[in-house]
Amino acid sequence: MGDSMGRGGTMGHAGQQAHMQDAHEAMDWSNLTQAQRDAALDKADHAQLFARFTASGGVASGRFVSFGYDTAAGRLSDYTAVDLNRTVFFQQAHVEGWGGNVSEDAHGAVWHMSSDTGMVRAHNNPTAQLAVRGANVTVHLDLGAGFLVAPGAVPGATLTLTNANGQHGHVFIAGNGTLALLTNTTLQANLTDGALVFLAHPKNTSLAADLHDRINAIATGALGAEVSVVAVDGKPAEDAESFGVTVVAETPRNNTVRIHAASDDHRGRAIVVRTDNTTLGPGAPVQITVSVNGVPVAHVANASAAVLAATAGAGAAYVNFTNGGFEVVVAVPSFSEQVVEIQGPTQVVDQNPPPPPPPSTPPATPPASPPASPPSSGTPGFEAFLAVTAFVVAVAMRRR
Repeated sequence: MGDSMGRGGTMGHAGQQAHMQDAHEAMDWSNLTQAQRDAALDKADHAQLFARFTASGGVASGRFVSFGYDTAAGRLSDYTAVDLNRTVFFQQAHVEGWGGNVSEDAHGAVWHMSSDTGMVRAHNNPTAQLAVRGANVTVHLDLGAGFLVAPGAVPGATLTLTNANGQHGHVFIAGNGTLALLTNTTLQANLTDGALVFLAHPKNTSLAADLHDRINAIATGALGAEVSVVAVDGKPAEDAESFGVTVVAETPRNNTVRIHAASDDHRGRAIVVRTDNTTLGPGAPVQITVSVNGVPVAHVANASAAVLAATAGAGAAYVNFTNGGFEVVVAVPSFSEQVVEIQGPTQVVDQNPPPPPPPSTPPATPPASPPASPPSSGTPGFEAFLAVTAFVVAVAMRRR
């Protein structure tokens, strides 16, 4: 049905944003040496934020995600959540009408393929995140064996996929588009200018705690971006996905994460920032300070409250523990360009300390000077003094 729609597809605004986000991340990773990349991925893996992605010969694989891909055809196969007992959520994901200038790449925890039609990004993170973007594009998803759409799911809204083993995930639209159930095992998304997004329910309970709230916020346009970041030698390494807000991370001090967030849509939205406790420093959530453009914001009780604050044009932050780090939901009152700074409770050793000054030799003690002698009649200074005194006395005598 969507073949003509697919062939007429373009990258669209959503796809352009994805390209910008991808370019920012690729630049960050390229600024790291290989040793720094390895260290960053090890830190992120230990904190269960994201992990190394490798792609070669039509196969992408990592700790959390693996799948086959055909870049020329715009097709993924056997999309598997490795961390969830190697569960295959999709036998196939296919973008109709895929073509034009086709490319694929992997950097850090992200693999992507793109064409004139759209862009597909997969994340090697605990939610096995998948996002397909484009304008006037049709995407087909064939569910993995044993998966069904949960009873009561409504076409056009978020769909929940479940199997008999208890694994489940969520498919939804971010931006403009519709989602329909063609059969019990086949989904179709028609993207007018938006993204088809999949998130698996992760094994990590701290990350799963607010998953449904985050999905609802993304689907309703109230959450603009998610980014996970770790620091190595003072440099950031990140895994991010934009839902209308482009984010770029900095780690200017070893207890601080700074996010530059930009959007041409001025509405207030929330962004989610995750980091490990070696980047932000150890401490309790209440000790984390959050500011937007230098203005501190108040802590709120949960992620939903932070999202509501953003949609009301107010600043707020919800800080929660994750395994080995923190998740911070920040309400940004408005856009276009904003700076969010998250600071830990202690500042430990600077990750980029200036070099110590070279050792200096103490200056030699000058020889003691002899004490000054009072002026004598033989010194020129003393003779001048006597002359001036005589002149003053002579003037005084004349006045008498």
